[in-house]
Amino acid sequence: MTTALNIKESILDKNSEFNIKRFTLGGIKIERPIKVLNVNNITLKTYEEQKRGLEKYTLFYEVSSTLQESTVNAILDETENGNITRLFKYKRWASPLILTYTLSFNPLRPQILDGLKDLSGFLSYYYAYSSIALLVPNIKVKKSIPVKKDPETGKVKYRPIKIANLDDYIKYVDWSVEKLDSKNNKPIFVPVSLKFGMRDLAKLAEHYLKKEYFNIWIDFESGLPSPQNIGKIRQFLEVFRENERLEDIVVYTTNLNREFESSPQLTLTPGTDPVTTLTGANFVGGNKGKGVPGDNLPKPEKPGELLEYKARLFDPDTYYYLHPKLINDPTLQEILLIKEYNIMLNTLRINVELINQAEYFLENQEIQPYAEQKQMLKEYREGELLKALFSPIKRGFKTKSTKPSELPKVNLLSFLPKKEG
Repeated sequence: MTTALNIKESILDKNSEFNIKRFTLGGIKIERPIKVLNVNNITLKTYEEQKRGLEKYTLFYEVSSTLQESTVNAILDETENGNITRLFKYKRWASPLILTYTLSFNPLRPQILDGLKDLSGFLSYYYAYSSIALLVPNIKVKKSIPVKKDPETGKVKYRPIKIANLDDYIKYVDWSVEKLDSKNNKPIFVPVSLKFGMRDLAKLAEHYLKKEYFNIWIDFESGLPSPQNIGKIRQFLEVFRENERLEDIVVYTTNLNREFESSPQLTLTPGTDPVTTLTGANFVGGNKGKGVPGDNLPKPEKPGELLEYKARLFDPDTYYYLHPKLINDPTLQEILLIKEYNIMLNTLRINVELINQAEYFLENQEIQPYAEQKQMLKEYREGELLKALFSPIKRGFKTKSTKPSELPKVNLLSFLPKKEG
């Protein structure tokens, strides 16, 4: 079965889930954790303009989307190739491209589709569009539905409902892997929903261990690497650790909310991406904001622009995102307001920080002292993230290799997109 990657070297941290795995994906050698550039909101024109600056540090690109049942149905009914490509949000120019989809419905209990029979057609399209890896679409196992509107404030109250239980989830994943693995030469990643509780996550890990599904993608669904989710990830990985298979695991995370907290009043907001590598991520995908019902914040004046408080710059020295008013460069302030440039610039800066994480780890064989230097990790809720990330873990086996190899020493990029006019 073509599901696993050939891990040539696995170096595990003794006191956290941070690790370095060395393997090849799509002909590209992976030597460290990677920040993937999400291109949902990036155009070919802007990409071509900045291609030279991107290529050195950006190895992979990502498209992510939550698919309604009606969208999948439209894909299956569509006859025009261009429309199918548009519905998949596929971007041919972004290569190598990783496609991550979340289903907002249970394919085993559909309302429109003919169950897994119809989903088979969707997966056939998905296989054709995927270039280097296949990520079994996640199921949004819970969703919120509106139940009541406050007549005075206009705010809507929501309540969660369960879409899929663990048995449905496992049945769907096994069926999808079987379909995708037919005449397949691409690694397959299986999903993990953090909406499951601890017991279900342990059962899911036991099933994946039994089936030897070692490529994992964790869908945060606009969530955070909070202490609770850090605990859930640790619980999931513990099953593989106890069975001495943790060194075979490769983890792809995506759909994180970019910041733990964000509001117009905050000049510094705590970033999430560099935290996920400390939870075991080998790939850090794109960010996905969380809509707030009843939010009356103003909208940007121009399409493609960000509100000022959203146009922040990641600071790798602290792990905070800086409000533009803290940046003493009017040109850079203007550029950060442009969504495409903001995404590219922050992705590059995060990638440089992931290189620095890996370099420190390889030189010192631990990551905790490095993380403890970061102002955000020390300050956020009185250091609760550090406490969650670095709880001692009992190690029952040795890694394949502890001999470090050199990574390039990289200073922060002074990446500045070209301005028109």
